[in-house]
Amino acid sequence: LYAAPAMQFALTARQLFQSGCRSQLQSRRVDAAGASAAVALAIRYRKYCTAAPAAKKPSRRGYIVTCAVGSNAKQQRRQPAVLSDACADLQRRFGRDVAAMVESAARPAKPGQLLLLPGGLGRDADGFVVDLCVVGIAADAEHGGLAERVTAGAEPLEPWEARDDRRSVVRQAVTALRDLGCRQVMLDSGIAPSGAENADAAADVAEAAQSSALVYRRAPPKRPLVTDDADADETAPTLIGRIHGNSGNNSEAWDYGLTLGLAEARARDLMERPANLCTPSWFCQQAVEAAAALGPSVEVAVHDEDWIRERAMGGLLAVAKGSKEPPRFLVAKYNGRPESLNEGGGPAVADVCLIGKGVTFDSGGISIKPSANMADMRGDMGGAAVAFSSFLAACQLGLPLRLALCVPLCENMPDGAAVKPGDVIDLAGGRVTCRVDNTDAEGRLILADALHFAANSGAQPPRLIVDLATLTGAIAVALGGQRAGLFANRSARLTGFERRLLDSGFNRGDPLHQMPTDRRYRAAVQDRSGLADLSNIGTPDRMAGACTAAAFLSHFVPPSIPWMHIDMAGVMDSDGGGGSGGGKKMSGRPTRAVVDFLRSLTIEGFPAGK
Repeated sequence: LYAAPAMQFALTARQLFQSGCRSQLQSRRVDAAGASAAVALAIRYRKYCTAAPAAKKPSRRGYIVTCAVGSNAKQQRRQPAVLSDACADLQRRFGRDVAAMVESAARPAKPGQLLLLPGGLGRDADGFVVDLCVVGIAADAEHGGLAERVTAGAEPLEPWEARDDRRSVVRQAVTALRDLGCRQVMLDSGIAPSGAENADAAADVAEAAQSSALVYRRAPPKRPLVTDDADADETAPTLIGRIHGNSGNNSEAWDYGLTLGLAEARARDLMERPANLCTPSWFCQQAVEAAAALGPSVEVAVHDEDWIRERAMGGLLAVAKGSKEPPRFLVAKYNGRPESLNEGGGPAVADVCLIGKGVTFDSGGISIKPSANMADMRGDMGGAAVAFSSFLAACQLGLPLRLALCVPLCENMPDGAAVKPGDVIDLAGGRVTCRVDNTDAEGRLILADALHFAANSGAQPPRLIVDLATLTGAIAVALGGQRAGLFANRSARLTGFERRLLDSGFNRGDPLHQMPTDRRYRAAVQDRSGLADLSNIGTPDRMAGACTAAAFLSHFVPPSIPWMHIDMAGVMDSDGGGGSGGGKKMSGRPTRAVVDFLRSLTIEGFPAGK
């Protein structure tokens, strides 16, 4: 009864198998019995059939151009699309009426809106499929025309907020082209006007585009960090520059923006790495390879567990006890002023020492975290990633600074050998004892050893110490995902370092918020049991957690040394809206703020007396 339809279906199945369209076979509707017979016949035929190889996807190239739109609905209806001069160049090159294409589609109705035209320009001479993304701008608006006009009675935008709107639009445009599969992205200079007065706009656009163009994708363990090389990752595009307009005085700012974007992408890449790939040893290997590429001005030393034990770094040893991954202590130095010596004729003193918390996976230890979202704890080495990426960016920019980098690296895991709640350990070379009341407050333990090492390892201490850490959930409760928390001791406030870093954060759209530090918070971390000097959680528990964590760290930095602590737990991932990715992904923040701060020290000079 079913022989005829089954045979017909089987023959169709054979053709489908030959063409590689197996999914169509599964979707074809036939009688149940006929389907069973057809499948049996198809299986017999399959061994004689070879699926055709999948066609290789064509390479794609994306162009981002601008379209001026009216500032109100009536103007938008009356006025035709006013395209930038770059569109005229595209029309001549590709023979397409770009203006007509934009008018026939739903062109951007207001500043900041996008119109995506996949394959809108056909193919270019190199065989690339050319995609077009049109960005709406208001030519009469401030800040490059990308910010919408503020409605009457609304709070006006701060200049840094308007600049951040520009970055946001550029991120969206580059991400849209990236998701289409574009390998190269070119930008219209109308997004970043030329002229010395618009240098910041050029840097903003380049930074946002470069950071958005480079993303982490699943790859073998030996995959290199993101670079600006188009061949480094076949799935991520590379920004190659503006397609129209002379950069003029803005070429330096444009290149600076590209470096900022690459630095943030590098930090984000490190934070996204699964913890089984990004181990303490692997992280150190990346630093060694990066130093080799930067030349003799950069030195890197990777210290093992024996070295750590010789220096009595009890915090790092205690946290690492529960993991099979051995701890590491990474030290790097960059001398951007090789000719300079200390004022007294002795060895050169580091201008800035960056310290990053490097817990490559944080389970919480015996005080184990809830299982929900524990996978995000691959990013608990975000402080190390940002410090390392900022250090590399300063080297690549050739900043005339002497920099040091210290990164304690380990995992925090539960195990029979793991540190337990109630244990008392030695910190800072045995000078301070600490009662471990919560093993999930491990970051401050390893940072205590690193801070003590940075302040005391050289002939003279650095002129400034900055540590970065995803230290407390309390900072996310206080500030959300929009800003990192900035804590500074009295020396850093009086010398102006704190104000410089806050300004850099606003300048680069990566803001930080000033948090309080005073002796009352320091008193909260004194151990009440009488068994140790300090407790690793404040009293009372869950009150001012970010402030008491910073107060704990302050015990390990002499008051005479300017010191700043950045708690970046709230901005670790991009849910807060300030990241460059999308969805719940690592953000790479606050790399932009730190690099810009280091650069400001070379432009404006160190504060008086430092």
